[in-house]
Amino acid sequence: MASIVCNGVRFDAIRAVIFDKDGTLADSRQYLWHLGEKRADAIVQALKTASFEKFWLRPGRNVPPKFPKTGDFKPVLVQSPPFMGDLGGDPTSQTQQINSIDLALKTAILETFGCNQTSIDPAGRLAVGTREENEIAIASLIAETGYNLNQARSLVHAAFLAADQQLPRKAPLTPLFVGVIELVKSLSPLKLGILSSDTEANIQDFVETYQLSPYFSAIVGAQTGISKPNPKLLALACEALNIEPETALVIGDTSADTKLTPRSIGVTWGGSTIAQLGNVAAIAEQPADIQLCRS
Repeated sequence: MASIVCNGVRFDAIRAVIFDKDGTLADSRQYLWHLGEKRADAIVQALKTASFEKFWLRPGRNVPPKFPKTGDFKPVLVQSPPFMGDLGGDPTSQTQQINSIDLALKTAILETFGCNQTSIDPAGRLAVGTREENEIAIASLIAETGYNLNQARSLVHAAFLAADQQLPRKAPLTPLFVGVIELVKSLSPLKLGILSSDTEANIQDFVETYQLSPYFSAIVGAQTGISKPNPKLLALACEALNIEPETALVIGDTSADTKLTPRSIGVTWGGSTIAQLGNVAAIAEQPADIQLCRS
């Protein structure tokens, strides 16, 4: 066993270190922002194909929906124009209404992901949530307008798949943070694992792309029905490493990581604020803040 020190806080009797991936090992901010854009565009296009605008602009319905910010989603409807043809109003008015709905919907989708026009929230749903959680969140957003939930789930799932085809492999676009490889090497006398909300295929590709295979002996990716900070995920990682959970130290960039165990270090080098780390035992601003001390 060994001890690990981070900015004056000492963790004793450590046998293994379990890292989060995105935002901790990998700088995935640019990739995730583009992924959010592609997914939002694909969803809007899928809804256009499914005549989402006609759903809102049909006779007798108040339209178009206005999508408030995430966390306070209550569709606010404005009065529809006089009905003419399939949508209502003259052709110019129809186009303006459709564009208004598309823009409002895309903005709401991006906010649900945790994206704005230029950046991504490191603690947002796209950054820390599983693919399943993101699909459910967007389908629920659409269903709040009165759209059928099951249809929304199917549509969003297909749109996510379409967005996947528009981006190259993730791993080459998510480089290691400066100083991370040195940290990993310094901790290599211990057992090392990765616990991420990403798919295990993406984690494995990341490990191989950056030649980390010699250092990490276990990876645990997204699991159906559970997500961080569910302690079952930590138990899975510890089982894969053949250690007891109380001998593990978790290093991550959000409270979803640091809530897994009191023996955790929150990191800010990926853009997270101290507030986003929750009630964490220690905070590292750079990888060099974390030091191994052999017992």
